[in-house]
Amino acid sequence: MGKRSTLTDPGGEAAIPRSTIESRGVRIESLARLALDASGAAAILISWRDARGAGSAHAPDGPRWQGALWAILGLLLRASADGRREASLRMSAPEVELRCGRAIPTEDRLEATGAFCAASASGGVSVIALTPQGIPAARSAANVEMIVRQALADLALEDTVSSVEFWRTREGQVASRLASEKERADLARRELARMAALVRTLGERMFRAVDSERARIARDLHDDHAQMLAAAKLALDADRTAARPILKRLETELRARIRDLKPAALGNRGLAEALRTELQRLKDAGLKTRLTGTAVARNLPPAVQQACYQVAREAISNIMRHARAARAEVRLEHCGTLVRLIVSDDGTSPKSAPSGGIGLNGLAERLELIGGTLRFDSRPGATRLIAEIPVPRR
Repeated sequence: MGKRSTLTDPGGEAAIPRSTIESRGVRIESLARLALDASGAAAILISWRDARGAGSAHAPDGPRWQGALWAILGLLLRASADGRREASLRMSAPEVELRCGRAIPTEDRLEATGAFCAASASGGVSVIALTPQGIPAARSAANVEMIVRQALADLALEDTVSSVEFWRTREGQVASRLASEKERADLARRELARMAALVRTLGERMFRAVDSERARIARDLHDDHAQMLAAAKLALDADRTAARPILKRLETELRARIRDLKPAALGNRGLAEALRTELQRLKDAGLKTRLTGTAVARNLPPAVQQACYQVAREAISNIMRHARAARAEVRLEHCGTLVRLIVSDDGTSPKSAPSGGIGLNGLAERLELIGGTLRFDSRPGATRLIAEIPVPRR
């Protein structure tokens, strides 16, 4: 007999297990055996169909009666094929053999009584009973009608139980889903609040950094370039030839300062080429330099290369301004999901990272926004700047 393993709701989620649906067949088989004992019939066939599937049950269960019972059932269903909600038949054994082409396999004088009742537009219950002659037609018809109604009631009860179970399960699923959604929403709100606080903190630090950078530029211009301008003015008043090297030096330093103030950008260069260019500035100033890990640089995404370049450029500028070093090294390392940039020198840098707006503090804040970190390690004769930047998965 045909069965479906699940009952599916309109949303498409399976909820009724196979065992629940198979219990329907067990109930109909029990009904067929009880009806056989109560009606005195020789054999009974109960057949049903609904939206969840179709099935049948015989009593007694065996191949002896099935051919005739199924042939009579086919005749009954053809009689109900015109859309009627109910149909019935009553035939003697010879009529069964004549109309159905199947003989009732017994020497007893039997008659066939059948009834069909529609449970819906596409399904219903049919019952065929082989009863001994002599039982009044009204009694046989009433017995068959009672079996039909009981089968319909059993199917309806099974549907009700299944629906209750389905919606109870669905209720649990919805409650669990709502709890999960609420938990995710709470987590999202906490994360949003954390990010908002982080943005406010970083904004305040960036404004302070900008103010500090302005103050640093003003001090440098006053302490260095203002003095050079004063010296050039005195030289011009005394001897214009002596003023030329002072003005030349002033021009060179102003160009270098303007260059340092421009945002660091790779342009069309690769990271390795850009780092060599920055290290050349140290070479020109008399330092010995070294660059390692260029193979790592070639495999980094453009955004990560840009971040590495900004950090290296600022670190090299600090070495030139503050370190009084003889050697400097830039090293790139790929460590799992991070790229590590290490800028080291042998100078006498201060014990903490130099402060200043778009300098190291500003870079540390930028790296924090993309999940990176910046550390400054200094001791006499050895200073290291270590930047760790996450590498997105490709």
